Amino acid sequence: MKKYLSLLLLFFSASSLLAQTNTTKGKEFWLSYMENLTLFMNGMPEFSLVISSETTTNGLIEFPATGFTIPFNVTAMQPTEIYLPASILYPQGDEAISNTGLKIISIDSINVYAYHHRLYFSEATMVLPVQELTSSCMITAAKDNHNTNPSEMVVLATEDSTVISII
Repeated sequence: MKKYLSLLLLFFSASSLLAQTNTTKGKEFWLSYMENLTLFMNGMPEFSLVISSETTTNGLIEFPATGFTIPFNVTAMQPTEIYLPASILYPQGDEAISNTGLKIISIDSINVYAYHHRLYFSEATMVLPVQELTSSCMITAAKDNHNTNPSEMVVLATEDSTVISII
Protein backbone atom coordinates (compact mmCIF):
# COMPACT_ATOMS: atom_id res chain seq x y z
CA MET A 1 0.00 0.00 0.00
CA LYS A 2 2.82 2.42 0.89
CA LYS A 3 4.40 1.68 -2.50
CA TYR A 4 1.24 2.74 -4.37
CA LEU A 5 0.78 5.83 -2.18
CA SER A 6 4.38 6.90 -2.87
CA LEU A 7 3.90 6.43 -6.61
CA LEU A 8 0.64 8.36 -6.51
CA LEU A 9 2.27 11.29 -4.63
CA LEU A 10 5.21 11.26 -7.04
CA PHE A 11 2.82 11.33 -10.01
CA PHE A 12 0.82 14.31 -8.67
CA SER A 13 3.91 16.29 -7.69
CA ALA A 14 5.46 15.73 -11.14
CA SER A 15 2.25 16.68 -12.93
CA SER A 16 1.98 19.91 -10.93
CA LEU A 17 5.50 20.83 -12.05
CA LEU A 18 4.52 20.25 -15.66
CA ALA A 19 1.46 22.43 -15.19
CA GLN A 20 3.65 25.47 -14.49
CA THR A 21 3.92 26.87 -18.00
CA ASN A 22 5.42 30.01 -19.42
CA THR A 23 3.13 32.70 -20.74
CA THR A 24 3.10 35.24 -23.53
CA LYS A 25 0.85 37.57 -21.52
CA GLY A 26 2.32 40.48 -19.62
CA LYS A 27 2.22 44.19 -18.87
CA GLU A 28 5.74 45.13 -20.04
CA PHE A 29 7.46 44.14 -23.27
CA TRP A 30 10.62 45.23 -25.09
CA LEU A 31 11.33 44.58 -28.73
CA SER A 32 13.76 45.44 -31.47
CA TYR A 33 13.36 44.86 -35.16
CA MET A 34 16.25 43.69 -37.31
CA GLU A 35 17.19 44.18 -40.92
CA ASN A 36 15.95 41.68 -43.51
CA LEU A 37 17.40 42.10 -46.99
CA THR A 38 18.77 45.46 -48.06
CA LEU A 39 16.57 48.50 -48.59
CA PHE A 40 17.71 48.59 -52.22
CA MET A 41 16.39 45.05 -52.89
CA ASN A 42 13.28 45.06 -50.78
CA GLY A 43 11.89 48.59 -50.52
CA MET A 44 11.08 50.57 -47.41
CA PRO A 45 9.81 48.59 -44.42
CA GLU A 46 6.48 48.99 -42.67
CA PHE A 47 6.31 48.10 -38.99
CA SER A 48 3.28 47.24 -36.88
CA LEU A 49 2.28 45.61 -33.61
CA VAL A 50 -0.78 43.47 -33.06
CA ILE A 51 -1.92 43.66 -29.45
CA SER A 52 -4.67 41.55 -27.93
CA SER A 53 -6.10 41.04 -24.46
CA GLU A 54 -8.77 39.08 -22.65
CA THR A 55 -9.94 42.36 -21.09
CA THR A 56 -10.42 45.86 -22.44
CA THR A 57 -7.28 47.81 -21.56
CA ASN A 58 -4.93 50.54 -22.69
CA GLY A 59 -1.24 51.20 -22.74
CA LEU A 60 1.67 52.99 -24.31
CA ILE A 61 4.32 52.22 -26.92
CA GLU A 62 7.50 54.11 -26.03
CA PHE A 63 10.55 54.89 -28.16
CA PRO A 64 13.02 55.61 -25.31
CA ALA A 65 15.77 57.01 -27.56
CA THR A 66 13.50 59.77 -28.88
CA GLY A 67 10.84 60.15 -26.19
CA PHE A 68 8.12 59.56 -28.80
CA THR A 69 5.07 57.63 -27.53
CA ILE A 70 1.95 56.10 -29.05
CA PRO A 71 -1.02 55.45 -26.73
CA PHE A 72 -3.24 52.48 -27.58
CA ASN A 73 -6.59 50.99 -26.57
CA VAL A 74 -7.49 47.32 -26.95
CA THR A 75 -11.02 45.94 -26.79
CA ALA A 76 -11.35 42.56 -25.07
CA MET A 77 -10.91 39.61 -27.44
CA GLN A 78 -10.33 41.88 -30.49
CA PRO A 79 -6.76 42.14 -31.81
CA THR A 80 -5.68 45.71 -32.52
CA GLU A 81 -3.01 46.49 -35.15
CA ILE A 82 -0.95 49.60 -34.51
CA TYR A 83 1.24 50.92 -37.33
CA LEU A 84 4.51 52.43 -36.18
CA PRO A 85 6.14 55.57 -37.66
CA ALA A 86 7.37 55.33 -41.26
CA SER A 87 11.05 55.21 -40.40
CA ILE A 88 13.68 52.53 -40.13
CA LEU A 89 13.40 51.07 -36.63
CA TYR A 90 16.48 48.84 -36.75
CA PRO A 91 20.24 49.10 -37.08
CA GLN A 92 21.52 48.65 -40.62
CA GLY A 93 24.58 46.60 -41.44
CA ASP A 94 26.71 44.18 -39.47
CA GLU A 95 27.60 44.62 -35.80
CA ALA A 96 25.73 47.91 -35.62
CA ILE A 97 24.73 49.41 -32.30
CA SER A 98 21.67 51.64 -32.12
CA ASN A 99 18.97 52.90 -29.79
CA THR A 100 16.02 51.55 -31.73
CA GLY A 101 14.32 49.40 -29.09
CA LEU A 102 10.65 49.84 -28.24
CA LYS A 103 8.94 49.43 -24.88
CA ILE A 104 5.28 48.43 -24.64
CA ILE A 105 3.45 48.81 -21.33
CA SER A 106 -0.20 48.24 -20.47
CA ILE A 107 -2.61 48.49 -17.55
CA ASP A 108 -3.79 44.84 -17.86
CA SER A 109 -2.11 41.77 -19.36
CA ILE A 110 -1.76 41.75 -23.15
CA ASN A 111 -0.19 39.66 -25.91
CA VAL A 112 2.09 41.40 -28.41
CA TYR A 113 3.04 40.33 -31.94
CA ALA A 114 5.52 42.30 -34.06
CA TYR A 115 5.26 42.54 -37.87
CA HIS A 116 7.89 43.76 -40.33
CA HIS A 117 6.28 44.13 -43.77
CA ARG A 118 8.50 44.32 -46.87
CA LEU A 119 7.92 44.10 -50.62
CA TYR A 120 9.53 40.67 -51.14
CA PHE A 121 10.06 39.36 -47.65
CA SER A 122 8.18 39.97 -44.41
CA GLU A 123 8.40 38.49 -40.95
CA ALA A 124 6.45 38.29 -37.72
CA THR A 125 7.19 37.21 -34.18
CA MET A 126 5.54 36.76 -30.82
CA VAL A 127 7.05 39.13 -28.26
CA LEU A 128 7.71 37.74 -24.80
CA PRO A 129 6.90 39.83 -21.72
CA VAL A 130 9.78 40.96 -19.51
CA GLN A 131 8.94 38.45 -16.76
CA GLU A 132 9.55 35.59 -19.24
CA LEU A 133 13.00 36.75 -20.37
CA THR A 134 16.02 34.80 -19.17
CA SER A 135 19.68 35.60 -18.67
CA SER A 136 20.84 33.19 -21.38
CA CYS A 137 19.58 31.85 -24.67
CA MET A 138 20.68 29.80 -27.66
CA ILE A 139 20.27 31.09 -31.16
CA THR A 140 19.84 28.51 -33.90
CA ALA A 141 20.86 29.49 -37.40
CA ALA A 142 21.56 27.96 -40.77
CA LYS A 143 25.03 27.93 -42.28
CA ASP A 144 25.45 30.16 -45.33
CA ASN A 145 27.36 27.95 -47.76
CA HIS A 146 27.56 30.70 -50.40
CA ASN A 147 28.61 33.51 -48.04
CA THR A 148 25.90 35.80 -49.42
CA ASN A 149 23.20 35.79 -46.73
CA PRO A 150 24.71 35.07 -43.32
CA SER A 151 22.48 34.51 -40.33
CA GLU A 152 21.86 37.44 -38.07
CA MET A 153 20.49 38.22 -34.64
CA VAL A 154 19.53 41.24 -32.62
CA VAL A 155 20.23 41.76 -28.91
CA LEU A 156 18.15 44.19 -26.86
CA ALA A 157 19.06 45.18 -23.31
CA THR A 158 16.02 45.94 -21.15
CA GLU A 159 18.09 47.54 -18.38
CA ASP A 160 20.99 50.00 -18.27
CA SER A 161 24.51 48.61 -17.71
CA THR A 162 23.59 45.22 -19.20
CA VAL A 163 26.65 43.14 -20.13
CA ILE A 164 26.32 40.77 -23.09
CA SER A 165 28.57 37.76 -23.74
CA ILE A 166 28.31 36.04 -27.10
CA ILE A 167 29.91 32.62 -27.15
